[in-house]
Amino acid sequence: QLNINDNKFYNDVRRVLSPDKKDVNFIIIALGSDLENLDMAKKLCEKRDEWDTHSIVFVKAREEIIDATAFNVNDCYYIGNENEVVYNINKITGNNLIDMAMLRNFVYDLENKVKKTPEIYTDKFIANSKEESTKKWYLKKMQFERESSIYCCLSLRSKLNMLNLDYTDKTNDSFTALTEEEYFDIYAKKDKINYYENLEVNGKRVVKYNGEFKPSIRKNMATLEHYRWNSFMITKGFIPASKKLILTEKEIVDGELTYTNGRNYRLRRHGNLTNFDGLITYAEMVSKRDNSSLISADVICYDYQILDDAFWLLDKSGKKIYKRNQNSESAVNEHMD
Repeated sequence: QLNINDNKFYNDVRRVLSPDKKDVNFIIIALGSDLENLDMAKKLCEKRDEWDTHSIVFVKAREEIIDATAFNVNDCYYIGNENEVVYNINKITGNNLIDMAMLRNFVYDLENKVKKTPEIYTDKFIANSKEESTKKWYLKKMQFERESSIYCCLSLRSKLNMLNLDYTDKTNDSFTALTEEEYFDIYAKKDKINYYENLEVNGKRVVKYNGEFKPSIRKNMATLEHYRWNSFMITKGFIPASKKLILTEKEIVDGELTYTNGRNYRLRRHGNLTNFDGLITYAEMVSKRDNSSLISADVICYDYQILDDAFWLLDKSGKKIYKRNQNSESAVNEHMD
């Protein structure tokens, strides 16, 4: 905390700036009106040059700068222009991660419908489903639900890195793309993925999960994904639902009284907020209550989806997967196993 009107203000700033030429300091100014911010930025840029520190200044200016040459200072950048970052439809809809998350959300909605009634899968049905999914994304999903999907896609790169892989734009000729077969040979060689026969959704083969999750790289990465999701939910204030709530709590959905399975967004509870073994217990409880199969109650499969479908998802998003370092591939696989 700093008092910008105190005589000691500039000494306080100088004290926290590293004088080492190998370091870079970042100063962000967003303390008041545009005029106040610009005035402070000009003063700090002058002091920065006087102190001879390697510092870059970011100054918030909500409106367009009418005469940019009046404040032409090196290593000083305008941020927070509301016309560019808030009231700009391209910023809202043109983000790669958001597009990826929406694509993933749409295809799983579509997949669930098609698995129940494959005969409805037509071009018109796909178009209608995509429009419905987009409206649901913006109008019905809560903010943390959208963030959950985005963070899942954001985590994809770090997961690939653990497999000695990475992704980049298809137009990047510096890296050779892996084929789908090569990707699965690294990720799922000892734990082959099963698919429904003759069933594709938007170019993606539909994975058939059987409720069996054997030790493998695939399972390790799914476990990692579940704990990442746990962490995300905890940061949003969620707590685990009790077994009693999982078995008894109900709510009205689309005019019908149905079990919540412990998921209550209003009260920030979730029945899947548990360790990996707890998900097995959860499926056993729900299947016994509903007199249904374990497979129908399983939720572990959702933790497998991000990497099971990574090749398709990235390909549809204009990306390609490549090996980071071929020499260390065997060591990575041995470690992950």
